[in-house]
Amino acid sequence: LEFRRVLFRSWVKITSQTDEILAHEQGHFDLTEAYARSFRKLFSETTFHKDSLQTEITKIYMQVNKDLDVDQHLYDAETSYSRKTEKQNAWLKKIFMKLEDLKDYQNTIVSLKLK
Repeated sequence: LEFRRVLFRSWVKITSQTDEILAHEQGHFDLTEAYARSFRKLFSETTFHKDSLQTEITKIYMQVNKDLDVDQHLYDAETSYSRKTEKQNAWLKKIFMKLEDLKDYQNTIVSLKLK
């Protein structure tokens, strides 16, 4: 089998590489970024208690990761890994809108509020 390295340290079989598959994989990447922004949004909106800071951060982290995992699996299932073109396009639009809705949280620096 021959493999070729593509963006973001991903690998793809040369015989399997199509624009649709690459767009699908970019969708996974963009979905992850959308959830990273959601994470930053929750952080910026939460007032943490200094005595339970680690617990509160962990709780938010676990919930966002759980939600991301659900959406990643749903994305693959509903698009049949990019084979269902209409569903794929609908998901890419949904992901784009999520990124747009959270554009204020694209900065990776977040300030925490403490009580």
